[in-house]
Amino acid sequence: KEEKKVIKQKKDALDKICNELRGRSVKVSYKLIEKTSYDKVSNVILSESSLTGYQMILMGTHGMSGWQETFLGSNAQRVVREAKIPVFVVKKHHTILDFSKLVYVSDFKEVSKA
Repeated sequence: KEEKKVIKQKKDALDKICNELRGRSVKVSYKLIEKTSYDKVSNVILSESSLTGYQMILMGTHGMSGWQETFLGSNAQRVVREAKIPVFVVKKHHTILDFSKLVYVSDFKEVSKA
């Protein structure tokens, strides 16, 4: 029961964000996938994103470091490295709803122009 309550809270939060973005004329949708206990989060994200017509992955990160990241790995890091589409990673406890100021980083090499 507790897990269903948490899932509903997360879905409600996603709906709120999507509705706010839609109010700003941003076309947005999402698919909530419940993973099984034996699936690694990054596997589920990479698999889903490769099967459908998604244009970007938006994901949060817990910001593990040190021995935790070394032994447990980083789902966000793996998704960023292996995804075939752009990945937007948001730090834990950070809300971004105003995209009027963004940072663009490039080394200006030919490869970066893609």
